[in-house]
Amino acid sequence: MFTIGSGDMKEALNKLYSLRKQWEIKRNSAVNKQVRGIVKYSKEVDKIDHILIGINLTINELGGGDLLVEQSDTCTEWCPNCESEVELPYEFKTHKCPNCNERILPCAQCFISNCQYCPL
Repeated sequence: MFTIGSGDMKEALNKLYSLRKQWEIKRNSAVNKQVRGIVKYSKEVDKIDHILIGINLTINELGGGDLLVEQSDTCTEWCPNCESEVELPYEFKTHKCPNCNERILPCAQCFISNCQYCPL
């Protein structure tokens, strides 16, 4: 059996505490670099989403449609007021629910995942 004297135990623990602190610093540094990269990437994606919103709004205003998606004349939207699915014209603008006349946003037509940037 291997034994460590009390003085040796204290020295071993101090070395382990020091080693742990070094690795915690390395870990935190690595995490901070990743977070900065994610924030930078997220800002870039948000900028691109804003550009795409502007392009899509212009296409819709000119009477065009989305060239990447086969379109129908209508789309299905959820009305949070009367809690029902309704068919609305495929136009990227606010609509009125045909059941309750409340305002509905065309969320099913939207391509961004962050609703805080909704232009409507």
